Amino acid sequence: MLLKGIFRVTGIFYFSVLFYIFFLARRRPRPTFNRHIFPHNIIPLKHKFEDAALYHAMSAIEKWNFITDLVGNIILFIPLPFFLALVFNVKSTTKLLLIAFLISFMVETCQYVLGIGVADIDDVILNTLGASMGAVLLQLVIGYRMRRKDSRH
Repeated sequence: MLLKGIFRVTGIFYFSVLFYIFFLARRRPRPTFNRHIFPHNIIPLKHKFEDAALYHAMSAIEKWNFITDLVGNIILFIPLPFFLALVFNVKSTTKLLLIAFLISFMVETCQYVLGIGVADIDDVILNTLGASMGAVLLQLVIGYRMRRKDSRH
């Protein structure tokens, strides 16, 4: 019971950080509702591959931005399956990944509609990849815990 309470408090903190990162951290000065100037990327991984090909020619700041965008979007969603499984009792890996995908998709849709940040299909892909990694880690942890319980009896 205490562990579940700790996960709930940690989960509130985690989702608060996600909210800040997605909606407040890189805000453009003014939302725009003029559809033709919304910044967005709807071609999967096109810009990531282009940027990777030019990585050697990038400045240190551009390299940092590229790496933090790529790795950061993955890392942000690794904890999500743990919270969904332990706090909300979601057991199915398919459901965990579907929820992660839908959360990421809704965030990107909100960014597009509200003109906050850049709506990017790559973020959805990378967030879902991060959730997949988290689901694998979750399965490893659960499997380890189950083996430890079995060995005690």
